[in-house]
Amino acid sequence: MKFTNLGSITDIRTGKLDVNAGSEDGQYPFFTCAAKPYKINDFAFDTEAVLIAGNGDLNVKYYQGKFNAYQRTYVIQNKDKTVLSMKYLYYFIETYMERLRRGAIGGIIKYIKLGHLTEAEIPLPPLNDQIRIAHLLGKVEWLIAQRKQHLQQLDDLLKSVFLEMFGDPIINPHKFPVRKLSEFYINPKDGTKCGPFGSALKKDEFVDSGIPVWNMDNIAPSAFMVLPFRMWITKEKFKELASYSVENGDIIISRAGTVGKMCVARTEGKPAIISTNLIRLRLGSELRPLHFVSLMTYCKGRVGRLKTGPDGSFTHMNTGILDKLEFPYPPTELQDQFAIIAQKVEVLKSRYQQSLDDLKSLYGTLSQKAFKGELDLSRLPLPESKDRTNKVADISADSMQALKSSERVISKLNKFNSQHTVFLKALNNMPALKIANSPVFKAARELSEQAALWRTPLDQFRNMSAVARAATTIATASNTPEVKNAALIAQQIANTIPTMDIAWLKDQQAIINAAVGPFSEMRHAIAALQLPDPERRLTESESVVSAMQAAVPPVNASLLALAIQQDDSENEPRYIFTRDDILQALFGDQPLPVIDLMSKLAEQEVVTPEGYSRIKTLLFSLLAEEQIQQQFNDEANTIEFRTRA
Repeated sequence: MKFTNLGSITDIRTGKLDVNAGSEDGQYPFFTCAAKPYKINDFAFDTEAVLIAGNGDLNVKYYQGKFNAYQRTYVIQNKDKTVLSMKYLYYFIETYMERLRRGAIGGIIKYIKLGHLTEAEIPLPPLNDQIRIAHLLGKVEWLIAQRKQHLQQLDDLLKSVFLEMFGDPIINPHKFPVRKLSEFYINPKDGTKCGPFGSALKKDEFVDSGIPVWNMDNIAPSAFMVLPFRMWITKEKFKELASYSVENGDIIISRAGTVGKMCVARTEGKPAIISTNLIRLRLGSELRPLHFVSLMTYCKGRVGRLKTGPDGSFTHMNTGILDKLEFPYPPTELQDQFAIIAQKVEVLKSRYQQSLDDLKSLYGTLSQKAFKGELDLSRLPLPESKDRTNKVADISADSMQALKSSERVISKLNKFNSQHTVFLKALNNMPALKIANSPVFKAARELSEQAALWRTPLDQFRNMSAVARAATTIATASNTPEVKNAALIAQQIANTIPTMDIAWLKDQQAIINAAVGPFSEMRHAIAALQLPDPERRLTESESVVSAMQAAVPPVNASLLALAIQQDDSENEPRYIFTRDDILQALFGDQPLPVIDLMSKLAEQEVVTPEGYSRIKTLLFSLLAEEQIQQQFNDEANTIEFRTRA
């Protein structure tokens, strides 16, 4: 295969602008060293280009159209389209930058110089083979993105279960007693422990193997332990630092970097210690470590007086703060129920993480072979001219106006969703909320029913007209300026729906992702209302069975015999779905995406919020007992549940 210097076949230059030159309402992308492009009102380039961050993580982007660039962003343009495919160049540069990041070329670097690019040797197979390679790598990259999304969905699902079981700690809907964290320490002396000072554990005392030393990289942002360890000490040094040891079930917390990141240690009886920038929290038997970690992870900024910064991390963390921290304390039985669910989710995540790792390995192998000329491309057809699988900023200039409008709408959606506490406070202060069939009750119930059907911010956007009606009724009754303003925003969003291209917006994952956080908070806040609704509780199980049969047509109807036990202990019927009921009723010959199942159940009047939550819990119990199994459906982009063969 022919090799040539990149500088001989491309034009490489940097932008001219300062990083602060962007404009929030700009028309064109402004590429800096950040992972996501900003906006700007004028453009300096109108071309197809590969862009490289000259500082930081050295991220790589592909773009075609009008744009501008920061003075430390490299812009690579093609000199001859008959010689080089720019998407092929994008994937080559991705691989080359990874080598730079790892220090495989000339030592570890934090920035790149022009010579790093102009002198890079790029393999040049025939143009059609370049297109095939880019298409192949794009497909694998797309699968990697899907696996990451699946893992995020599991994290989001676990967060949803936690908030449904325990509620918002500020609102404390279940009226759990509020207690101090220090009450649950194993003892006053060993409850918290900061890592050793630098003088007690020097760099030259680390060895290539031995007793592991925890550092911040061993804690995932999603609150799980990350292996492998990368630092070790000798047994003799461990004996010297035994007071900093880590035991199974300890909570490890970062106090630098991403402050407040934490996880539960799983040591399997093997010794380890914490490093300087970590805190070890050791609890007694009354508070489950997983519950505290989940509370602090899923309810950041809503526990005690702890504040979070723009990046979502805590602004500060130390043992004194932990000593005084107060939070609602649920019964240990409820904590244990959540732990069972979380354990099974972690098993699922480990499988998907392995799948993700395998795909990354496949991508690395394919790219290595591709750029060495070792791939047999003879059986790979040329793709269509537009490859939908390519990554990052593959947006034409013609789409920028639509992008701009969409981002404004999503910004409004975020403003509306950020008012979730305003709605809750207003509703909880309204006596009319306790009166069935009052306008406020009906509006709140409509809001609750709509929220039960939301799976993504796009679902909320689609039915914003109904949300706006409900919000307006609540605002009128509350006569609160904040609620009125939120209702006005909802109506403004509803008014834009006829002008939006929903199908186009659905493909703009970065825009939708920007709305996920506030959207989830609004959903959980609405769910926390737990509205009583006597009208929707039927007294005959036959009616329930009939409605369920109509609700879930993809399920084998002959298996849909949903027996319901009635509990009259509170002089008001409550329907309880048993484990066997769910197993027999919901799984037939065809797999059913669980998210569709839960949405269909939520639509039915016979399924109360209590029943809906119980079904979800039972699904996880069935998974824990391995009576059902799950798998990905890549085509439908869903997680499906099947009966175990």
